[in-house]
Amino acid sequence: MGEHPASDGRFFFSVERFDYTKGIMEKLQAYQRYFERHPDRIGKDVLYQIAVTNRRSVDTYRVYQDECIDLADRINQTFKSSENPSWKPLIFQTDGMQRSELVAAYLAMDIGVVTPKKDGMNLVAKEMLVCNPTAGLVLSTGAGSEIQFTTAGLYTDKEKNYHRISNVFDADSYCDAFYEAALESEGIRAEHGKRLHEFIMANDIERWSSAFLDPSWTHEVIRPTQIETLDDFFSLMMKTRNVRRQIVGRVLKGIPIRSHFAISLRNAKESLEQICKPGTHTAEFKSSPDSDEVAHFEIDNELQEFERDLSFIEYVQSDDADNVEQFVD
Repeated sequence: MGEHPASDGRFFFSVERFDYTKGIMEKLQAYQRYFERHPDRIGKDVLYQIAVTNRRSVDTYRVYQDECIDLADRINQTFKSSENPSWKPLIFQTDGMQRSELVAAYLAMDIGVVTPKKDGMNLVAKEMLVCNPTAGLVLSTGAGSEIQFTTAGLYTDKEKNYHRISNVFDADSYCDAFYEAALESEGIRAEHGKRLHEFIMANDIERWSSAFLDPSWTHEVIRPTQIETLDDFFSLMMKTRNVRRQIVGRVLKGIPIRSHFAISLRNAKESLEQICKPGTHTAEFKSSPDSDEVAHFEIDNELQEFERDLSFIEYVQSDDADNVEQFVD
């Protein structure tokens, strides 16, 4: 920030592998455009870019990395401040750093910048806000975490909790996002950071593992079953009881319902329907496999419960938030 940092100066921080998918060249081009379009930020703002060098033995990577480094040098040579002579707009580092140093940078930053072209989750965006809940965030739509934030309603027309880059190749709109982030008041920035922080902490690895690695879930699916005896019937109903318990448990925890639950209940229902007399809900069971004695049972209630359960599964998997009372006795 220089020997005499401006009170309204902003410290942007970005860290990633030195890979073309990370959009580092586009970021530097936008940052150069930032000072061209907004000269009032010269002498104030600094971008600390860590791009850890890799794959230098691959020609295309080496050329790309060298071009980025050349552009970084030109930015520092072009933009200078007479009021703050020691100020440099860009710190470009190609070495990695220790975890303690990385956390210190997260804590020191005013605004994190995560703007890949197209990438995975980019968990660094979450790391930034976990460490520094008061920080702002510039995030591109090429980051998987941006998709998650949008899906969670953290970026809407009414509420924008970070600064979105929809097109990293559009240097003008990109640099405008930098400018908006720089001018955002500390109070608003902290409010947005707090919302992101709370969402990240609530949707941690434990919640993910509960949703996708739920120990109560098995791959066992109730398949179409030939029911001949009362034992067959009771065995089938015990299996459906276990399925229903899993459904209730997942709904109460807010965990997604998998398709195999509906498949199991539908197969069980159809298996019962096949043992009914034509046009009725009267089931016929042998008392034992070798017995000629046949018992008759009305299974209207059982079939209605299956219909109710299948309707409930369809409801919780839909976007319809109305009429939940229909499932409450």
